[in-house]
Amino acid sequence: MGKTKVTPAVAELKIESSAEYRQLPLDQIQADPNQPRTFYDETSMNELLGSIREKGVIQPVLVRPIGENYIIVCGERRYRASVSLMKEDATRNTIPAIIREISDEEALELQIIENLQRKDVHPMEEAVAFKSLLEQKKWTVEEIGHRVGKKDFFVRQRLKLNELTREFQHLFFHNAINLSDALQLAILPFSTQKEVYTGRDLTESTKYFRVDDWMLRQFKGDLVKAPFDITDPKLSPDFGSCIGCKYNSATSALFPDDVKSPRCLMISDYKLKSENYFAREFENAKEDPTVLLVSSSYGGSDLQAKLIKQGLNVLCQYKDYEEISEPEIPDYKDFYDDNFDEDDEDYDTEEKIKFLFEKEQEEYISDKSEYDQKIATGKFKKAFVIDGNEPGKFIYVTVKKGAATKNTGTQGSSVQEDSEIESINSEIDGIKQRTKRAAELDDEKVWARIYNEILPQKDLINGDTLSKIDKAAHILAMKKHLGYTATDQFKKIFGTTDEKKLIEVLKNATPEQENQVTRLFTLQSLKAATGSHSRNSDLMVIKLQAEQYHSEKIQAIESEQKEKRDKREERANGRIKSLQLKKKELVKPVAAKKSKKPF
Repeated sequence: MGKTKVTPAVAELKIESSAEYRQLPLDQIQADPNQPRTFYDETSMNELLGSIREKGVIQPVLVRPIGENYIIVCGERRYRASVSLMKEDATRNTIPAIIREISDEEALELQIIENLQRKDVHPMEEAVAFKSLLEQKKWTVEEIGHRVGKKDFFVRQRLKLNELTREFQHLFFHNAINLSDALQLAILPFSTQKEVYTGRDLTESTKYFRVDDWMLRQFKGDLVKAPFDITDPKLSPDFGSCIGCKYNSATSALFPDDVKSPRCLMISDYKLKSENYFAREFENAKEDPTVLLVSSSYGGSDLQAKLIKQGLNVLCQYKDYEEISEPEIPDYKDFYDDNFDEDDEDYDTEEKIKFLFEKEQEEYISDKSEYDQKIATGKFKKAFVIDGNEPGKFIYVTVKKGAATKNTGTQGSSVQEDSEIESINSEIDGIKQRTKRAAELDDEKVWARIYNEILPQKDLINGDTLSKIDKAAHILAMKKHLGYTATDQFKKIFGTTDEKKLIEVLKNATPEQENQVTRLFTLQSLKAATGSHSRNSDLMVIKLQAEQYHSEKIQAIESEQKEKRDKREERANGRIKSLQLKKKELVKPVAAKKSKKPF
């Protein structure tokens, strides 16, 4: 077998000295059954065939010997086009080829790299190639990304495309589906994809398949608004808890929103959990005399009619009750985005936004306190939703005047509140709220005196060394001035931003972590740390810092304030006891009147 000199036209293949260049008969060559490339575009294949018909095969294929024949390693498109041309002209029965001894593993890697280096490589081809590297070469996602010069997230997205059904892979490769829609489909189970695809004709390869949110919502369960406890493993014997489930879109998020708004991709299991949860909680609601049954369906529902026939009272939305929403915890990022625009002079500065956000938080605390108070006094009543968009959900409602709340079934009958008793309840609750607020003010007064009397002491400012508490304080002071993005980095460094955990974490900070802030930064931040949120961990660590040098003075301040608080609470408790006795006397005749039987 003679050797032929390699021409410059094929030098780019980097042929080793052991390689041989020849014109091989096409009938001695076969395609590789393990070739990772499975998609071939018909249009581009016809264009290649026309080029070879006119100019021949310019670049040789790479083959390896198998017995007396050969198997294609690289250049399968050229080989396929040449075979097609031979059917037109039997004389064109050879192809230029480089013959090299190559192992199965080396052949696979060459085939994959060749496919990935093409300019027109399709995402579906990348997906198949990455899967081959993952399964056959045993490369990790990180290794694949490094070898092909792509980010890990890019590789994971491409790998997910392999989970498309064959029908959708076909449509995607022929550009009948865009990449974004293909990824949306790929996260769905095969059974769901088949349901989505129902009625599509594979022969219509050029027909665009539109994927819209409305269609996908039918096959996804919203885990944020799920009527059931997503951590409960008992609601589904097959899938268990939603946390960490492979069908939870947040488990292997392909889209940024998947983390904040996770979805259940196994809709049949989502429905099963909803049904099991509803059945369990419905029985509990019927047995609880404090819980009302309500219908949120406009005009009522079949279930509502059935329950009424059973003697259970079901309140109708709009007619009998109004749902009360719990105050929403303010989110700084959303607040910041709504109020800041560096290119708009009319927008607020960052400093003012922080000030306004603090006011927003104070309003939330006030609204939440009022909300909790009305639940405690019975003005807001707990209710179980039997139908509508959120069956199985517990809500709080206000019952409209004239609406019946008495059931003749297993639900207990409600007692009409006497106006004077309700007034007493409100006064008692008001005393408790004022007493609680006074206690919070006690802490603020203690912090104010520590700040004005203790912290200015010379030894606190000019100490020779920083203690662990000093360092914890100045790291925490830095945190209070971090923006939204920097707070995420803070969490990466220390492992948490949880107020309850931070003190111990920061007390054991490493020297590298401690060097991120300075003591001066801490002292500048202390005044901002004092205020209405007196039980936050920042104030607690400031107190610990001061106690190192002036523990006796601080104890005296606290004792003085505690004495005032004790006297105040003693007076408040006395007033509450007096009111409760008055309430007891009022309740007796009301109860006697309700229990009196007719002649």
